[in-house]
Amino acid sequence: MQIGCVPDSASTLTDFYVGIVQVLTDPLDDLCAAIFLTSANAFHKIVSEGGVPFTDQVRFGESLLSVVAIRGKLQCFFTSQDQTIISPFYNGHHLIGQLVIVVQASRYKVTEEDLIFVREVSRFIENQHIKYETMF
Repeated sequence: MQIGCVPDSASTLTDFYVGIVQVLTDPLDDLCAAIFLTSANAFHKIVSEGGVPFTDQVRFGESLLSVVAIRGKLQCFFTSQDQTIISPFYNGHHLIGQLVIVVQASRYKVTEEDLIFVREVSRFIENQHIKYETMF
């Protein structure tokens, strides 16, 4: 898949994150995606494509991002309008950030295969994050 080729054209970690979101959203017009990184007291949106239902900075304890951080694994949240997948990624046991994917419920039904794919993308982000961190 094209996600594996993102590091070939990304010279920085931010470029890598932008590439991941672009590859995820390009094939499907109705899919929204974002990457949030953690700081001392909030999640910060690094890149976003489409209408992800979170502000650029989300304080800990104020959204589904915190729920996923506490649970420590991929979570799905369904409403009548949207299906939201949030998948955390780590450096060891330290939360680095979260991949957020939102799709309209009327346009697409999230499957178990989709969840497996998102988990794999999160693992790929973890591995590449380490690579980019050691480059600089």
